[in-house]
Amino acid sequence: MLRAAFIIGALTALAPLAAQAQSWQYRCPAPGTVVERSDGSRIAYRGADPSDPLVCLTTTGQRLVFGNWNAASPIYRSGKAALAGLMNAAASGRTGGQVQVDYFAPGRDSNSVHVFETWRIGGMGPVETMAGTFDAIRLERNFSIVGFTYSYDQHVWIDRATGAPVKAVVTHLNMVMAPDLVTWQAASVQAPSVQSAR
Repeated sequence: MLRAAFIIGALTALAPLAAQAQSWQYRCPAPGTVVERSDGSRIAYRGADPSDPLVCLTTTGQRLVFGNWNAASPIYRSGKAALAGLMNAAASGRTGGQVQVDYFAPGRDSNSVHVFETWRIGGMGPVETMAGTFDAIRLERNFSIVGFTYSYDQHVWIDRATGAPVKAVVTHLNMVMAPDLVTWQAASVQAPSVQSAR
């Protein structure tokens, strides 16, 4: 059972960072956007949740934060405002700031564990994938469980033209703890304004 979550950090050092003039703002992939991934999975988007523009809906009923993370996860319930602020900073070209969130969640043995996550905008620019090169924003996530020797780093690149995640790189300390968290890249991206193929 989740206990009350506490945001122990907020946007850090965003104001003094150099900002580039940009008109970009995060938007969920348009309805009809389909991403085929190198791990064999496929995500077909059907637009943003009308009640939460950071949550993207899929044709299979998933609700995915930034098109990638489960919206029902404790990190989003605990850190929604902080993550939204981080993405808003990225909209004006600022990178390097970070948010820190800690929360309690059920562990593998159903006992509550204390989780600490740090998210940051790692950069913006071109990223190479099997589907081609995308102008992307890189979200960097570090996950750790307090008192355990388990953590992982997850970097996800989001295409700024379509809003679709196009690449993920995961570094595990112990992959047994999260075997479904894998590295992948877009094998193809089909969107109303973008067409790429293998």
